[in-house]
Amino acid sequence: QPGYKWSMKARLYDLIVRLIRLKPGQMEDDYPGGACSESKKFAFIEAVCEYLERHYDQPLKLDDIADHTNFNKFYLCKLFKEARGMTVMDYLNQYRIAQAKWELLGGSESILQIAVRNGFNNLNSFNRIFKKYNGCTPSEFRKRSGRTAQ
Repeated sequence: QPGYKWSMKARLYDLIVRLIRLKPGQMEDDYPGGACSESKKFAFIEAVCEYLERHYDQPLKLDDIADHTNFNKFYLCKLFKEARGMTVMDYLNQYRIAQAKWELLGGSESILQIAVRNGFNNLNSFNRIFKKYNGCTPSEFRKRSGRTAQ
């Protein structure tokens, strides 16, 4: 069935995003400014992830994220890295790439349009980051999936 392959890919990507978000990390109990319970750290990291997923299509900087959370950006980075095992920007880029992959599979828009719609400033940065996480360029990915490159 033609839709079955895409449906399975959709479920796989959804699972990958969920696993990235739920990856357990090892965190210290004593941070500057007092101890913070694991549940508060988890809630904080989840709030950051939700913010990133709501605003992934916008040009976000670490300062913007820190301002939104009312945390020092260095402390935010430390907590996030310990909880998720990756940097805030890696998480954001992986989420952006996952969203872009759906559009590459299902749409006929140009790769540039998809890149801009998913928060990338230009095609070069999109191609570089896409290749970093997937081992191929967006046009190669589209060709492999049976779509023609734009």
